[in-house]
Amino acid sequence: MFQAKQSNNPLSFIAQSCQVKGNLTFSGDILIAGTIEGNLSTSGNVVIEAGGVVKGNIEAKDVTISGNMHGEAHCHKLSIADKGCFEGDIFSEKLEIVESGQFIGQRHLASAKSASKAAVTTSNTKEKTNKEKPNELAEEQPLTEKQ
Repeated sequence: MFQAKQSNNPLSFIAQSCQVKGNLTFSGDILIAGTIEGNLSTSGNVVIEAGGVVKGNIEAKDVTISGNMHGEAHCHKLSIADKGCFEGDIFSEKLEIVESGQFIGQRHLASAKSASKAAVTTSNTKEKTNKEKPNELAEEQPLTEKQ
């Protein structure tokens, strides 16, 4: 009669009494009420609750901070909630700071950084292609008759 709700993004939770050290990779949303010392990467969203602390870099879709974060955040949108504090560099397209939220650091547009990464990747791909197929490049040049 009733079916279990299927979630596209699994939720991971770091409880208040948890202290985690090291680099972490997740596939879904993360809710942090404890302390993480290390880098955090996910394809989902990150929420740092009041009392939660992250000392390291975060790479996620969206980041919401009600606790404290020190490091870099690479995301689409970063929100600093009431009494939330972020110290470091933000690489995002959107930034929202609610009254009483604190931001100490610099904000960089994510699109500029992404564009430079894409340009380097494209350049490297072209160089590899040219090195791997030297005969094809020679064949594309017009041949002239010998006189």
